[in-house]
Amino acid sequence: MVLFGEQFPSQNIYAVGKPDKPSLAGETQVANIPPELRVKPDDILYIFVYSLDPNSAAPYNIVPGETQRNSVDAVTQGYLVGQDGFIDYPILGRIEVLGLTRQEVTTKLENLLRDGNVKDAVVKVRFINFRISALGEIRRPGVYTFDEENITILELLSFAGDFTELSNREKVFIIRENQGKREYAELNLLKNDFFDSPYFYLQQGDVVYVEPLTAKTAAVASAPLRYINIVGTVVGTVVGTILIFERLRQ
Repeated sequence: MVLFGEQFPSQNIYAVGKPDKPSLAGETQVANIPPELRVKPDDILYIFVYSLDPNSAAPYNIVPGETQRNSVDAVTQGYLVGQDGFIDYPILGRIEVLGLTRQEVTTKLENLLRDGNVKDAVVKVRFINFRISALGEIRRPGVYTFDEENITILELLSFAGDFTELSNREKVFIIRENQGKREYAELNLLKNDFFDSPYFYLQQGDVVYVEPLTAKTAAVASAPLRYINIVGTVVGTVVGTILIFERLRQ
């Protein structure tokens, strides 16, 4: 299949679910548990250290107006994860966070701080660049940034204005970077088991592409051409008739 002008090998497309009835009416399902997000390169982490002694925690916190080049974004006040998976943290230096969950990053920082100058350190960690791209047959394509971490594909579609009249709800693709590899998944939103898909909850950096209805697109695209042909035929007939009458008068 061809998507965005690139030929995707069939083995990279994971069809989710099996044929099922298209209605959810009268059914009860167990809620899908959101997966724990893991830190990826280019993530931005908000980190704040609490302590009963504010002075001991202050050197580890980002103060508005201060700039720490190469490690802190002055606007978001977060720590950028480098391509090598490290962040540059005040006093503690370079800390590897790649592949860790938010809780694992929290525990790691708390242990490092408690072994140092902040014996009662409590650390808060949050992703602040949870961005997802929405493309294809949706009403408001674009890049969306969320404060929450557990965003479902239905919530993204809601933010993006929902499907258009040309959307193929059986062909919704998720493109995801996972440990340096690109994954492609295909969801059929007319099946009731797409809720169980590992792609139902989106991850930072995901790209969601909604395929158009090919037949309907072709029909809509050809409608103006058919109209032009009809108008051209009528105009040609009228002009021809006028020319015939002109010749008869001569």
